[in-house]
Amino acid sequence: VFGLVTALVLGAAVLLIIRPFVGPILWAALLALMLFPLNERLRSAFGGRKTWAALALTLASLLVLVVPATVLGIVFGKQAADLVGRAQTSAVEHHIQGPSDVLQIPAVEQAIQWVESILPVKSDQIVSSLLSAGQQVVESVLSLGGSLFASVIGTVVAVIVSLFLLFFFLRDGEMMVARTMGTRAPTSRQ
Repeated sequence: VFGLVTALVLGAAVLLIIRPFVGPILWAALLALMLFPLNERLRSAFGGRKTWAALALTLASLLVLVVPATVLGIVFGKQAADLVGRAQTSAVEHHIQGPSDVLQIPAVEQAIQWVESILPVKSDQIVSSLLSAGQQVVESVLSLGGSLFASVIGTVVAVIVSLFLLFFFLRDGEMMVARTMGTRAPTSRQ
């Protein structure tokens, strides 16, 4: 009974440890499965060296994943900086000191007057609703800062784990499958 309980507790602990890595493991396995035909051709090109073929495919996958993500990050950063610059220029141009000053911009004033003309709502109600909504948006964006950073770090770790596992799935995947199925794995040079 003690052995069974110990095995169950250890099994549950292992599942809790592995749970964050299930996604990267599945992505690496799927990518290895999709790259299997190319991996076989590369093995032939490298004279049967499984390690070199797996390394070449892993590095190629790294380039395919990291280069576009880096370019998108740079473009996003430039656009965010441009948006902040335009907002600052507009704030200086229209003498905006606080949130309520935004409502004095001619385009915003015209929009409020238009809404007031078609709806039975006073401009004071529209202004208070806009200020409240703006405050909620700013609070949401500020609260996203930490979680966005944590999400980026989590994604980077997941990509690193996936690429690490991809290398071993490409190199030793046939042997892993053969052992799981209880058959003898084909042998070739490392």
